[in-house]
Amino acid sequence: MVSPFVVVVVVVAMSGVGTADRHVQAEIAVADRHIPAFFASWGDDLSSPLAGTLASAGGDACGPVSGIEPGAIVIVNRGSCTFSTKLDNLKSASPTAVVVVGGPSDRSWIVMGPDDMATPIPSVFVLHDDGDKLQSSLGRQATIAPYARPKFDWSSPILLAVSVVIVLASAFWSSEKERLLSRGIVASEDPDIPDADIATLDARSAVTFIVIASVVLVILFFLIDELIYVIFFAFAVSGTSSLVILMAKPCRAMFPKLDHPIALPVFGALNVMYVILTVIASAITLTWYLTRHSDWSWVLQDVIGASLLITIQRVLRIPNLKIATILLGMAFVYDVFWVFLSPYLFKSSVMVTVATGGTTGERIPMLLAIPRLQDLFGGYSLIGFGDLALPGLLISYLLRFDSLNRTTYFGPAIFGYTLGLVITDIAMMATQLGQPALLYLVPCTLGTTSFLAWRNGHLRPMWKGEHLDHRLLG
Repeated sequence: MVSPFVVVVVVVAMSGVGTADRHVQAEIAVADRHIPAFFASWGDDLSSPLAGTLASAGGDACGPVSGIEPGAIVIVNRGSCTFSTKLDNLKSASPTAVVVVGGPSDRSWIVMGPDDMATPIPSVFVLHDDGDKLQSSLGRQATIAPYARPKFDWSSPILLAVSVVIVLASAFWSSEKERLLSRGIVASEDPDIPDADIATLDARSAVTFIVIASVVLVILFFLIDELIYVIFFAFAVSGTSSLVILMAKPCRAMFPKLDHPIALPVFGALNVMYVILTVIASAITLTWYLTRHSDWSWVLQDVIGASLLITIQRVLRIPNLKIATILLGMAFVYDVFWVFLSPYLFKSSVMVTVATGGTTGERIPMLLAIPRLQDLFGGYSLIGFGDLALPGLLISYLLRFDSLNRTTYFGPAIFGYTLGLVITDIAMMATQLGQPALLYLVPCTLGTTSFLAWRNGHLRPMWKGEHLDHRLLG
């Protein structure tokens, strides 16, 4: 039986998403500061920057405003009235532009509307902390101009490298028994993951896997606001378990005396090492949850995610190329449909809506994230867990096959996986849209493997898994 958290992992199988159209992004330059902002939906596109002296309306401009010099760039708080009310109260001052500052609870930019303003004064929205920076620069000259986000960012190749390393680590841990057997060493059962806990996919479970993932995705699309904390809980619990499993082997090697049971009231006999590791892992996941909105929480999220992805390859396996073809073939259709085709049925991309947390202001944690390094707006380069876990199942299988049969399919598959990620990044840079990564990863991994197996005359035995010792696969 497939572990339930694996289904959750595959739900967000995408490379990255954008949160707003490029043409509404703006940059406010004052002194040596450059502050990101979003243009309102009203007004014409700017052909040249707006310039003026920074001035404050002294509040939210929901009432009469006075004392502002004409041509100023006026700063107002978001407040409780409509944007049109603010502009009506400010129009007598003839401002060059209006900067609306979000409240302390606003964690993301908004595009202000509607677009039928009678007095369409150019307006932008900034976050609360950036508003404080502007308030400290009152009386200085400032400019507001459209901002073009850089197409290339170094976070993308860094994320690519991290993804490949995780897939490699997953494959080597998954194939440990087979690699030892190829050297004539019979490995003992893993005390952290007994053979009985290892699930081998068959055709039915592979199909069920993708069907359940689709059902869960649709449920999250409609109920993301209600279920977002359920997702956090599932991520934290499965992540804690994975961290314990991943830390157990090195801990046992370094501190063998800790690997013994101890009797505790209520709980009974518990392994000392597991108790300590559970406390450490729980502290990591709890810290991630409490600090998930901080600038550095992505580090903990990636550590937890990497442990989860590596553990998946250890507990879930495919026995042959036939099951790999069924699983990855359906995943290919799954990814393309839910990213590109679902807007025709649901009015928006189901995958993008779920991945970005809908209207919750939260981000689904089943993503590896690297902060964008060259973008004024910050943000992250993202890749969904499914883009590592699903091709990773094939790559782990190939390393086991190579170990037992002295073949060389693992290397080309890793090269194909890397190439698929590169093509995904190129497609994202060219279109400035999130891409279904499996659209490129499946042909580059499964396609490459199938062609080489056919050329080498191994396609039939690999299709049936005849050269594998299934006792070693659990």
